[in-house]
Amino acid sequence: MLGPKQRLIIVRRDNVEHLVVVTADSACVVENNIPASSKFFEAPTP
Repeated sequence: MLGPKQRLIIVRRDNVEHLVVVTADSACVVENNIPASSKFFEAPTP
């Protein structure tokens, strides 16, 4: 369970996702090297 000052975010780089918990003081990787399964958040190519 997350507190009111914690955020759970997914960071994607090179089609690999990383689950990260971010607080006011720190960040911690919860799970890494998750294969990206969706292109929903992928930026359009120019």
